[in-house]
This record gives sequence, structure tokens and C-alpha cells, in this order.
Amino acid sequence: MKKQAKKQLLVKSKQQQMLALLDELEKDFKAGQLSICLSDGAQDETLINTVNTGIYSDIKNILEKHRESISQDALNTCLIKASESGQKLVLILLIKSGANVNCSDQYGNTPLMACAQRGYYDMSRILITNKADVNKVNNVGDTALLLSITKFGSADMARLLVLGSNVNAKNNEGYTPLMKAVDVGDLEVIHILILNGADVTDSKGGETVLEKANKKGIHFFLNVFTDCKILKQPTLIAAVKYRDLNLIQTVLSYEDGCIDQGSSKGETALEVFIDLILSEKKGLSPEDKRIINLLILKEYNARKISTPNKKNQQGAKKLPLVKAVQIGDVDIVKWLCIAGAQVNDPDITSKSTPLTNKWTPLMSAAKEGFFEIVELLLAKDADIEIKGAEGTALDLAMNHDHLDCAKLLIERNARNAKSEAFRLAIQYNNLTVFLHLISTFNKDMKNLLYLDWSILFNSENIFRILLDEKPDINQRFCRSHYNPKSPIPKSVCLLHITASYNHLQFTEMLLHNNADPNVTDSNGNTALFYANKDICNFLLRSGADVNVKNAKGQTAIFSAIENRMADVVEALLEAGALINLQDDSEETPMFKAIYTRNPEIIALLIKWNANTKTVLKGGHSYLTELLRLPRVFYYSHEARDTQIIQHLLASSNDINLENEDGNTALMLACNIGMVNVVQMFVEHGADVNFVNKFGQTALSLSLKENLNIVKILLTSNARFNSILHCQQAVFFFINRNDADVTQLALGRGVYPFLVKSDYPGQLIFHKGYRNDDNDVSPLSLALQERRYKIAAYLIESRFLTNYDVTKLIQTDEFQEFTLRTEKSNIFNNLLSLYTLSFVQVSDLHGATPERESQVLFLPIPQPIKQQLLFQHLDPKQR
Repeated sequence: MKKQAKKQLLVKSKQQQMLALLDELEKDFKAGQLSICLSDGAQDETLINTVNTGIYSDIKNILEKHRESISQDALNTCLIKASESGQKLVLILLIKSGANVNCSDQYGNTPLMACAQRGYYDMSRILITNKADVNKVNNVGDTALLLSITKFGSADMARLLVLGSNVNAKNNEGYTPLMKAVDVGDLEVIHILILNGADVTDSKGGETVLEKANKKGIHFFLNVFTDCKILKQPTLIAAVKYRDLNLIQTVLSYEDGCIDQGSSKGETALEVFIDLILSEKKGLSPEDKRIINLLILKEYNARKISTPNKKNQQGAKKLPLVKAVQIGDVDIVKWLCIAGAQVNDPDITSKSTPLTNKWTPLMSAAKEGFFEIVELLLAKDADIEIKGAEGTALDLAMNHDHLDCAKLLIERNARNAKSEAFRLAIQYNNLTVFLHLISTFNKDMKNLLYLDWSILFNSENIFRILLDEKPDINQRFCRSHYNPKSPIPKSVCLLHITASYNHLQFTEMLLHNNADPNVTDSNGNTALFYANKDICNFLLRSGADVNVKNAKGQTAIFSAIENRMADVVEALLEAGALINLQDDSEETPMFKAIYTRNPEIIALLIKWNANTKTVLKGGHSYLTELLRLPRVFYYSHEARDTQIIQHLLASSNDINLENEDGNTALMLACNIGMVNVVQMFVEHGADVNFVNKFGQTALSLSLKENLNIVKILLTSNARFNSILHCQQAVFFFINRNDADVTQLALGRGVYPFLVKSDYPGQLIFHKGYRNDDNDVSPLSLALQERRYKIAAYLIESRFLTNYDVTKLIQTDEFQEFTLRTEKSNIFNNLLSLYTLSFVQVSDLHGATPERESQVLFLPIPQPIKQQLLFQHLDPKQR
């Protein structure tokens, strides 16, 4: 023990001495303190002989005492001798004393070449640190790197020398370092050279590096190392792509820790290899299987070393069980399970992938039909309830017709949720599996839920088998998969389901097996309520009653109209459906058709003599009902509504029937803005001056953006019936600058008026918009709004107030109007005695609806009466 301790102290002392020398050497170089003899020195021979002895203390003594007596050549010679003999401390001492690290012997070999060839790694590093030239060549063209490559060479030496070296430099014989490395078969050095740019296509004597490697049986390694460099992948990742066991074993043996290195995508070598097998689709060879076994074992051992506790194991990378299952070899799955793979870990491609895209090993095995693997995974407690985008494992097995796997999964599923297992068997229309379940779990085949599922999934074979068992098909039952949004209720009979799903064939089978065509569901509906035309006709031939009422007092025709099924409506009418029946809400089939806005069905009902004169709730006719519902009205429906109105008008509908608000169909159409409909109503004799309970007329309701309706009404002798509506109309027409409508309105309840500044009606003229608090007349408003064409017409027509001929003519607005107009005769006549007298009489009779009766009783000529009522104007001018 004492001897060993003494030896360790000696080694430690030598190491400390060497480090001190290196430090001192660096300081001397920086300080430039080295001084040597430039010619032959008196102590040259002594130094050379002493270096040959290898006694460090003697060499140091000579260099310290006789430095100036030693020549550069002697120092260089000694440096080469020390390099050849591996004298590390002497090498440092000579470099410190000024020896040239790039000197050479008679063969051109430098100290670095001598150290590299002999494997002196530390001495080579010291020389390179002191600026030794790694690219210097000897007399035969060898570099230090080329000389370092031997059968007993070190990869560390190659790693040191390759930095800064020309790795493709050839010697006089055409050899490159890579060629020599191939010759000696040093794989690690080959790897280092290729990673640092060695050219694998170089040749010597017509033979390339790859051809030379092929002869040696190591060409795979060159390909792997080249792939590593090009693809920037770890060695093992590149190696597994060649599917060569020997290659992979060699890489695992010489490169420690390579099993833990992942690809650029983060995949392990095992994952990359499995992906390769699956993508190349060449099948699994015995060698492939041995490779997978080797990689699993290596990964397992690496995990045991790096993650010894459970906490670390949770963060470890998962084994690729899902991918491995796809190969279809139960042994591989078994190995992975033994190595710790979790059978219920879902494979999710990214963090953003929704949970519905889960994919478990069991799903993969079930989809591919790998029975033994399914059996193994179930034995390992694989969860059969996990559901992905394509359903559960059982869904996948059934969908891909793997009956053996399906039976296995269903039996496991049935123990937990028997009804779900039966539903899946029916869903995939698999009679074999269904009967297997019935026999295994001793189930009653008369269960109506099975028939319900058969209809739902269109499983005809199973449906027929179940009908043969003579179940009570007229019994009402509660559906297990009820959808509240479905038209049919939860408690139904089978016939209602087949009709609602438009399954004619299933409906026929039920009726042939004595299903009652008039059986009702919990809402009181028969199958006719849900039938399309084909099923309707078959039900009618089987004795279905078209006038059975449901809980709302409605018959099948109501449902057909609501669903806009004109062909079914016609079939029901032909079978005797009551066309004018009122339900519990006093609604008729025609009302339902109006509400659904279906011209075809309305025409059909009218053809079958539906009563279109029925007065509905609120006093509505079918016309007003159609027009009163803004919640279902859109302008895109105007053409369809126009077509419906044409049908109703053709059936002698009372066009002037008023609803509870006193509105007629014309008034509602005006309020909505339906120009074509208004024109149609006027042509059919609608009363254009009808007044509702709020004092409104069609005209007052039409004072909106579209003036076309106003023009239609005015040309049809419509009149304004209140001064407020008159004032509103005048403001609207002037503000819109529509002279035509203004001219049409004069004399139709629109007469000259003056709104005082303190009168509430002033608000009609948007007082906040005006610049003063003056009184307002139609003329003053036209001038303020600069509607000069309208203003001129009002003056010419004497549509004036006393305010206009007394105060207004003095305002700035009037003066501006005077300057802009060219009709000077207007102003010459404005203050004529006749005009002033006319205006005085006009003002006396006001602008109320009574004006006409008052004027007619005046003892004045008829032409003057017409002028006071503005009836003398040429209609073409209006």
C-alpha cells in the first residue's frame, strides 16, 4: 500500500512539473526572453548525447547553464529525437528553449509527424498548441494525419490532427488519409475523416475509396458516415436505415451512448427502423426482427441506467408500441411490453392534435386484424373504451371486417356494456357477430331496441332475422338514442321510425308483418306524419287514416305542409284529407301554408277548394297574415310572396278586410315596402284611403325611402287625411328633392300651411337642423333646402301662405333664390292683387281635411274653387 501511494505521489509530482513547464514556456514566449546561438555551439554535441540518454535533470542543467552555447540546429535535432522517443518533459523544455516546432529531419519528418506516427497524443497536442503545422509534408508527401493512421492508431489522435488539416491531401503514392484508414479498417477514424470532409470518391490507381472499402467489407460504414454528414444525423440513426445487423452491432459497440441519440425529428433508432419497415413494405425478415430485439434491449438497458426512479421514468421517451403493432409481429409487441411500453398510451402527432385523434396500440391491431396482438394487449389490460376519430378498437375491427378480432373485443366490451356491444354488431350489419352475442349472453331477440338500431344503421339482414322472431312491432317503446332535435318523440313505434328515416323497404316489411298503419306515438302522430310520398302511398294502400288527429288537433296534412312536401299534400288530399280543418290553435292547413310561404302548396289547396275567406285570429285574412309577420319576411322572399298573393287574389279574397288594428293588406304592403304587391292591390280595387285605428292611411305608412309606392297611391287618388301627415309628406318630398311627387301631392289632402316657431309640429322639420327660430312654410323650407325647382313650382301654383308674401320675401334665402332663377315673371306676379287676395282666402280655410267642404260652399265661381283646392293643375304637371 505504501509503495502504491509513493508511486501515485511521484506521478502527481511529474504532472505538476509538466504543467509548470508549460506555463513557464508560455510566459517566456510572450516575453520574448529566449536567446540561442545561431551557429555551431560548443555544447551542441553534449546536449545531443544527453538527450539520447533521456535524463531530464541533465538536459535541463545543460540548457540552463549553456543556453547561449547551443545552436538552433542542435535544439531542432534534439526536439526530433525527443519526439521520436516520447520524452514529453524534454519536448516542453526544448520548445521553451527555442526549438523550432516545424523543423524536419533528413526525411522531411517534423516533430509532429514523429509524435503522430507513434501515437504520442499529449506531445502532439503540445506541438499543435505551439503552432506546429499540421499540413506540412515529408519527403514522400505524408502529413502528420496520414502517418497517425495505423492499425494501432488512436481516434483521439485523428480527431486532434484533423482540425485545420487538408483531409484530402495525397502523398506521392496518391494515398489520402481516408484510403489509409480504410486499409487498416479503423471505423472510428473513417467516421472522423468523413465528418470533416474526406472525399469518399477519391481514387488511387483507378480504385475509389468505396471500392476499396467494399473489398474490405466495410463499405456500409462509409455510406453511413456519409449519410451522417449530409443528413446531419447521429451514426446509429443513419445505420439502421441499411437494415444490417452487423453494421448496427458495430456502431453500438464503438460509439458509446449512441442509443440515446435521436433523429432530427426527435425519433429514436427503434422508431426510425420501424418506420422504415412499414414504409418499404418488404415485410419483416428474421434479421429485421433480431435488429428490433437488439434495439429494444439497448433502449431498455439505457433507461434502467439513466432513469432509475419512477419520477424520471415518467419523463422518459415512450417506446413506439403503436407503430410496432402495425408490423404485425406478436413477439415484437411482447418485447416492447416487457421493456415497459404502456399499452394505453395514445399516439398523438402533436400538442395541437385534438383528443379525438387518439390512436392506441389496440386500435392499430384491431384495424389490421392482428388477432394474437389484440389478445396480448387485452391480456395486458388495454382499454377498449378509448375512442379516436375512427371510433374505438371495436369500431375499427367491425368496420374492416375482422370478425375474429371483433368477437374478442365485443366479448370484452359486453362484460362492461352489453347494449353497446349489440349496437356495434348491428351498426356494421354483421349478422355473425350479432348472433354470436345473442348466444353467448342469452339475450331476447324480441327486444325492440335491436330493431330500432337495425333501422338506424340500415342493417337489413339483422332486421329480417329479428322480425322472424315475431316481436310486438305495434308496441310503443323509448328510444335509447333519442335526439331532442328530431321530429319524432322519444316514445314511438317502429313504423314511425322507418317513416321518419324514409326507409320504404323497412316500412313494407313492418306492414307485411301486421304493423298497424294508424298506431300513434306519444305525440299522437301516426306514421303518415313523417312519411315521404312513396311511404305515404304505401301507408294509404295499407289502410292508413289521413284524418287521425294528434295531441294538437292536427292531421298528417299539417305536417306535410310544414315540411313543404307538396307531393305528400296532394296524395293526402286525394285520399280525403280535411282541407279546412282547424286545429286546437284555430289554425288551418291554409294558415300553415301561408306561414311556410310555399306558393305550390297554396295553389294546390286553392285548387282543392280551401276556404280562403276564413277570418283568422286578430281579424286577419290570409293576405294580412302573410304580410304581417316581419320575423319571417325578407326582401329576397318578395317574388315568392307576390306569387302567393296572386293565388289568393284569384280566389276572390276580400282585399279590404281589416285586421284588429284596422290595417288592410294594402297598408301592410305599404309599410313593408313591397312595390309590386301595392301595384297589384291597387289594380284589384284596394281602398287607397282606408284609415286604420291609429289614423294612418296607406299614404302615411308609405313615407319611407322608396317613393315609388307614394307615386302609385297618389296616381290612384289616395289622399292625406290629417294635417300632421300633410306636413310630414311635404317635408319628406322637399327633403328628397322629388319635384314629381310634390306636384302629385298638391290638392290630395296637401294644402298650404304654416308651422309656427313655437308649435310642437315644428319638430317635423327637424328644428335642431335649422339655423333660426322662424316660422316654416313649404316654400320657406324649399328655399332653406335650396330646392329651387320645387320652390318655383309652389310659387307658380300659388301654394303659398300669407307668411310667404309678407315676411319670407324679405329674407336672404328668398333674395338668393331671386338671383338664381331666370323666371322673372314669377316675381312680377307674386305680389299681384290677385295673388295676394288668393293667398288671403287660402289661409282662411287652412290645411285641414275640412278645407274641401268649406271651399265647395263658398259663393265663388267653380274655377276659383278648383284653384283653391289645387284641382286645376294639369295631371301631367303633377
